[in-house]
Formats: sequence, structure tokens, C-alpha cells
Amino acid sequence: MNAKSKSIIRAGALLLIVLALLGPWMYDSVNVPAEYACDKPFIRLDGDFCGIPLSGIQFFNWFAVGFFVILFQLITGTFSGRVLEFAAGLSILPLLPFLTTAVLIWKVETRRLRTINLIAWALAFLLTLLVFYFQIQDQAFRLWGLWLYVLVAFGMLAVEFLAFRNSPRNG
Repeated sequence: MNAKSKSIIRAGALLLIVLALLGPWMYDSVNVPAEYACDKPFIRLDGDFCGIPLSGIQFFNWFAVGFFVILFQLITGTFSGRVLEFAAGLSILPLLPFLTTAVLIWKVETRRLRTINLIAWALAFLLTLLVFYFQIQDQAFRLWGLWLYVLVAFGMLAVEFLAFRNSPRNG
């Protein structure tokens, strides 16, 4: 695979990631007893819950506040290490491949950059797969943004792995 085709594939992946971030990733659920209807834009999720889809951007915005709180707590020495704080810190991982792929398009490829990019795609794929697992329910098929991100991450993980394996050692 030559450098131009890798750049085109990477640019396409960046566009697909942006599209995936605009699509729904999770539901903001509200307790509404089953005897009451869910008015639009809410949909009935399960039993006594209705939900409204949240985009990937809203998903990351929701966790970004927690990420910066963790950063502040680490700096001030007040970090307590709770699971919710840890999850908020991990939520930034699906954004890393966007940055590493953009750097690979912009700069000359080195083995170190390719390795970092491959690791970023692997971590993003695993984390979004975990998010997807927790979203599996009757309405999971409507979360096309999350589906798209998982598919792009898996595809780019395969492409970057093959490019990494077939590239010369020094550059």
C-alpha cells in the first residue's frame, strides 16, 4: 500500500468518524411508567423507561467534564479513584484515533507514529465495543452512530495493522 492510498483511506476514516460522532450513541433515559405514552422525540426503551438518543458529541461532552475534573483532582492531589471518575477518564480514548490519524496524514510516517496510531485504534475499538455492549437492548439498532464508529474502528484497526506489518522497519 503506497503513501497516497493510505492517506486517502485515513482521510475517509476521519470523515466517517465525524459522521459517527453526529449520530446517536446512547439513550438519555427517563423513568416514565408503562401506562403513560412516550411523546416524541422520546421512545419507549424498556418497561418504565423512555429515552432520547444522544449523539457521540453529546456523549463525549457529558464525559469531558468528568475528565477535566479528574485532571484537576490529580493536580491538586484530591483524586479518590472512584469507578465513575475512571470511566470518565477512559471516555476520551475514542477521540485519540482522530488525533493520531490526522497527525499521520499531516506528518511524515515513522514507525513510532504508526505504533501509537495502531494502539489508539485498538483502545478506541475496545472501549466503543464496551459502550456498545452496555447499550444492547431492543432499541440498540437505532444507535447507528455507535455502530458506525465500531465498524470504522475495526476496519481501521485492520488497515493500520496490515500497513504496519508490511511497512519497512525504519520508516
